Amino acid sequence: MNEIEQWRENSSQYLAAALAWLRLRLMRLAQSAQRQVPDMVAGKDQGSCWFFGRKKSREASAPVPDKVTNEMIAEAERAMAEAAQVEPAPPFVILSRRFGLTPFEMEILLLCAAMELDTRIPALCARAQYPGEKAYPTFALAFTLFDDPAWDAVSAERPLRYWRLIEIHQPATTPLTQSALRADERIVNYLKGLNQLDDRLIPFLAPFEVYDDEEARLASSHQNIAKAVESSIRAMATDGRPPVIQLTGIDPVSKQHVAVEVLSRLGLQGYRMPGELLPSQPAEIENLARLWHRESVLLPLALYIESHDSQESGQPVDHLQLSRFLARCGTLTFLDTREPRTGVGLNSPAFDIDKPLAVEQQAAWREALGPESEGAPEQLSAQFNLNLPAIRQIARIVLAESHPDETGLPLSDRIWQACLSRTRPRLDRLAQRIEPKADWDALILPDETLNLLRAITDQVKQRSKVYDEWGFRRKMSRGFGISALFGGESGTGKTMAAEVIANDLCLDL
Repeated sequence: MNEIEQWRENSSQYLAAALAWLRLRLMRLAQSAQRQVPDMVAGKDQGSCWFFGRKKSREASAPVPDKVTNEMIAEAERAMAEAAQVEPAPPFVILSRRFGLTPFEMEILLLCAAMELDTRIPALCARAQYPGEKAYPTFALAFTLFDDPAWDAVSAERPLRYWRLIEIHQPATTPLTQSALRADERIVNYLKGLNQLDDRLIPFLAPFEVYDDEEARLASSHQNIAKAVESSIRAMATDGRPPVIQLTGIDPVSKQHVAVEVLSRLGLQGYRMPGELLPSQPAEIENLARLWHRESVLLPLALYIESHDSQESGQPVDHLQLSRFLARCGTLTFLDTREPRTGVGLNSPAFDIDKPLAVEQQAAWREALGPESEGAPEQLSAQFNLNLPAIRQIARIVLAESHPDETGLPLSDRIWQACLSRTRPRLDRLAQRIEPKADWDALILPDETLNLLRAITDQVKQRSKVYDEWGFRRKMSRGFGISALFGGESGTGKTMAAEVIANDLCLDL
């Protein structure tokens, strides 16, 4: 039996003992009110704790004497205390520790959860309350049923209500103490040993853009950033308030991969939330933050929020609501943003994450293309600035083409065309893309001008050798692009010259 199975087995044993104790207390209260407890309540019918399974249901449904004594309740309480001492601790015990529940609050939660776990509890609740049609738990019932009741248990600031462990169905004219109580579904599932993310959070989440272990491997420069982020998080862990780690830059995929690596190092499970999905109303933000904070107590998780404005959907992120959510969600959060933001708390260091270095991209191309790469890695890394998952995906798609010979193009050209398609800018609203067709034979120019144009193409082609092999990239901080200014009257061939250069370099124009 593995640890999870043992944990669930301990949960079943504890709940069986706790429900037996609760039934005895309810029966004694009903008897003290001089109400007749029918055979169904006494356990002589087919009612059962259905979630334990058939065998344990028969054990839990054993007949109980008509008169409940203090000794019987004390014996059941000792059995419940014994079931709480096992390792790993039952979910009910863990939950009470993490949320700081008092014994009376634990008893209220047990009373509410029992409605979902034992079919006999509603009838017992009805016979223990006046009038008898209240077949549900109430605060008033709890005050009468359990020892050492405390009025602060009904406060909105106490764990039962603050963490939404129970739900209160209170019609307008019904007092709070007489209103029906119900255990939250997520909490009931946890008590049964099912620890899964609250399904009410699913609509706000999206998967990470990390496809598999192969594509999740980081470049050395990103590994160093991940180590720095991890160290920063561990250093701030003693402050008591989870930090907000700002990941700045324009490449969201690289930032996600660094975050996933950090989460793996910390043993946390991450979830990604697009910022535009945050609610717009403060009450909805508060409810979402409270639910997420509760999940961070029940599960070892962290949150990754994309806070940059959505250019595709046209729905900007409400940064005021984002700040409100970050202040209340109570968990480690990664904030994907182009520039560092203010107003997200004191524990919010920023780490700039760009695409991998040119030499790292070159190595990735060489690894992805294999022995057939020849000089392609140098040319591709010099022209295209891609993250490692994009490089691996492009190479895998092109190498897997069923009939590459039909195009008549060598592998390097097919890879180049795939990179063009992947990186083609979205300029349709600003510019018209020209399909370069003119070649050098189409240009009729003086030799000096023609040689100058050829020098431009040679300079672009040899950038990788100059910047990387000769090491000038380490000595320069800017100016890696090449600009050419064409001057002259209309019709002298400026546009055609640009088309020839673009055609020779296989670039978009």
